[in-house]
Amino acid sequence: MNLKSILAAALAAALFSGASLAAERTFSFTVLEIPDIQRGAGLAIVMRTPSGKTLLYDTGTAHPERLSSDGWLAKFNAGRDVVAPLLKKQGVTSIDGVFISHAHYDHFGGLLWLKENFEIKKLIDCGYTFHSDNPDDYRGTNKEELDHYDRVREEFKARGAHITATAGETLNLDPDLKIEVIVPPKSYFKDPKITTRPKNDTPSHFLVNANSLALRIQFGDIVFLLPGDIQTEDIEASLMPFVDKSKLKCHILVAPGHGIHPIVPAFGEATHPEVSIASVFPRYAKGIRSTVTLKALGAKTYVTGLHGTVQVVTNGKTYQVTSERDDTDKPAVTHRVPLWPGQAPIGDGKFEDSNLALEVFLPPADKANGAAIVLCPGGGYIRHVTDREGYPIAQWLNEHDIACVILEYRLPELRHQVPLLDAQRAIRLTRANAAAWKINPQRIGILGFSAGGHVASTALTHFNAGDPASADAVERLSCRPDFGWLVYPVVTMGEFTHTGSKEKLIGSNAPPDLLRLYSNETQITADTPPAFLAHAVDDKAVPIENSRQFIAAMKSQNVPVELLELPNGGHGLNGCKGPLWEQWKAAALKWLAAQKLIPATS
Repeated sequence: MNLKSILAAALAAALFSGASLAAERTFSFTVLEIPDIQRGAGLAIVMRTPSGKTLLYDTGTAHPERLSSDGWLAKFNAGRDVVAPLLKKQGVTSIDGVFISHAHYDHFGGLLWLKENFEIKKLIDCGYTFHSDNPDDYRGTNKEELDHYDRVREEFKARGAHITATAGETLNLDPDLKIEVIVPPKSYFKDPKITTRPKNDTPSHFLVNANSLALRIQFGDIVFLLPGDIQTEDIEASLMPFVDKSKLKCHILVAPGHGIHPIVPAFGEATHPEVSIASVFPRYAKGIRSTVTLKALGAKTYVTGLHGTVQVVTNGKTYQVTSERDDTDKPAVTHRVPLWPGQAPIGDGKFEDSNLALEVFLPPADKANGAAIVLCPGGGYIRHVTDREGYPIAQWLNEHDIACVILEYRLPELRHQVPLLDAQRAIRLTRANAAAWKINPQRIGILGFSAGGHVASTALTHFNAGDPASADAVERLSCRPDFGWLVYPVVTMGEFTHTGSKEKLIGSNAPPDLLRLYSNETQITADTPPAFLAHAVDDKAVPIENSRQFIAAMKSQNVPVELLELPNGGHGLNGCKGPLWEQWKAAALKWLAAQKLIPATS
């Protein structure tokens, strides 16, 4: 194990054991990584005070879903699946206080589970409630979402466990901490720029964000600033004119609005943090605009989608920051290309459907061998594990003179068409840019891992020559891949499927025609592109029968195919590292050369 690996392991161990600075009285501040379920960005912060109290600021994403087998959209509740495991590791059985910044599910959803499974002594919020008689005001946020939080608040009020806090108040929740409310004011912020808002940013979204409960937390000399989801326009027009600028100066800043939007220069100068932490998943992490301003101010910037869970531990004089992952090995992106012109097809009007982009990694132009691979990371159709199945693979492919295009396809939420549509578009876009990217348009393949392998195998078996009547030149191109690599892939929706992926894609009780449509071993024809597969015999999550069925069907159609059966490694091949991981990569390159798609020397 090299030094960097040893350090990373040590940091991870410290992070999850609750270790801190020596044996001193310390304050720990942990910003948890929230997975991408295509609804909101999510924020959950766990604080352990010097006197041993546990405080939360927001509780992460969860959306009630009656059609889901466990009652939650994507079978995910951050309170249950992210917050509670950390609390249990730290020996926490009750929560002294939960701050909820505002009434959006990606901030209070986890509370819905936590309040039923942990004793919560106090719920603290600013008391803001949004109501409107105009249905259009709710297009950005469902009215039921806001009403749901109102009911939760009333539940805590009924048992005398609710605190309303607004600007100027100091909360005495721990003798060692000074917790001040920065905004909103008692009269709350109104919107001074309603005519300049994007059409999909309605009052139920931006006014609730603008009135986020913003906190200044100080332990000794060290100051943390938590501004909630207040957006750029409201920082500029409402927060900055209202607040005492001296109250904004901080050491640690939780980036407002998940860091997605630009930082107002005056706010950046006033806060001037040494460290900023943005809670946002990988699909947004690479392009968030706050980091530009904050880095220019000298801040060390962390993004949970890149670094994983981030923890700050302070003794009141100095502090240490640790993160689960180090992103310094991520290769440089050559191009970032919007996937769709404007709103994506079968979109739901959410920000997610208009922020899709391909990350393009190109080898040096004088070394490029003309091959390109569209890469689909896995993640069970609830997230993308790009840190393990994306960036390291892109770097490896570039080292072998192959271009790599990373696609973080939309997660389906029962919109079963969208991953395939995104994969087809990615292939077409790669073909459209072939000349500029030094790619041979007849050497474009697709690679997928796990659920990303289902996306890739679907693209291999569902393609067309393009729409000659389309006004979009890209859509007039073929989306047929020239080859495929499938690594421990989900292929079937039948007996050997991965149940979680199936439920996210088509649901538990899909009709037979839909089951067959996405059981890709049944969709193979003589025109299916050649493919290489790798799978561990002992894979319990996605049985090797997925690959074996695909291979058998390919052979029945006389399509070139090869399966590397690995003796062990399980799902993920020992965490995407080690000899077996290197073995499939070497075999895949050898197979590609045998197909005369790359030179043998590659």
